[in-house]
Amino acid sequence: MKTLNFQAEIGTDGKLRVEVPVDFPPGLVDAVLVVQPVAAPAPPYDTLRGILAGKVPDLDFDQIQAATREMDEEWKRGLDGEL
Repeated sequence: MKTLNFQAEIGTDGKLRVEVPVDFPPGLVDAVLVVQPVAAPAPPYDTLRGILAGKVPDLDFDQIQAATREMDEEWKRGLDGEL
């Protein structure tokens, strides 16, 4: 028995064509095929853009970061009794 892992492409006609060389003699074989979509790579979580990817509409992340910094500064001034 052999287990073969590989990616294949489904054509526009909806058909999957598989041509894989195996080291078996000619004749009948039992074959099992499992088909599943390829998972999208995870976004990078080291940036705000990566953290919010796919969770919010496309926004100007520079504006979001500036607004977040402004809120942080206001919060810190409140803690220091400046407000």
